[in-house]
Amino acid sequence: LASLCEGNELSVRQILSVDAHADLPAKLLECMDVNVITAEMLLARFFDVQILADYCTQRLGKSGKGAAATLAERIAREWTKPTFTPLPAAGASGAAGADVAMPSACSERVAQSASKRQKGDAEVAHPHERSSGMAPASTGDRGGGEAGGEAPPPP
Repeated sequence: LASLCEGNELSVRQILSVDAHADLPAKLLECMDVNVITAEMLLARFFDVQILADYCTQRLGKSGKGAAATLAERIAREWTKPTFTPLPAAGASGAAGADVAMPSACSERVAQSASKRQKGDAEVAHPHERSSGMAPASTGDRGGGEAGGEAPPPP
């Protein structure tokens, strides 16, 4: 979160409606807690696609193509890697990238968010698994008309 804020301070302040002296990464974490959202959701919902695309290309060395949700997923995935260190910000000298690595509290929170997201993705992928192997009824008939694998008679 700290590396995303760097260079985007004005935009982040506007998103959060905070003054110039606010700790932006901490405020973003607070926003995630209040809204009960993951880091990926925070990025996709509140950040402009251009900010996300620029961050992907300039700080992650990844593609900046895609919609906000795609870019947010790409960023969140990178943040969860234990070896995550963003590339130096444009105009930064030397090894400035190491100076903006996420504080441990931020890293933990983003990792927890990714874990929740992956668990949620698994639940969404198979929300109504059936042990019988039958496909869901397409007619909306919830009665026993499908017994034996036969389709209900046409109306």
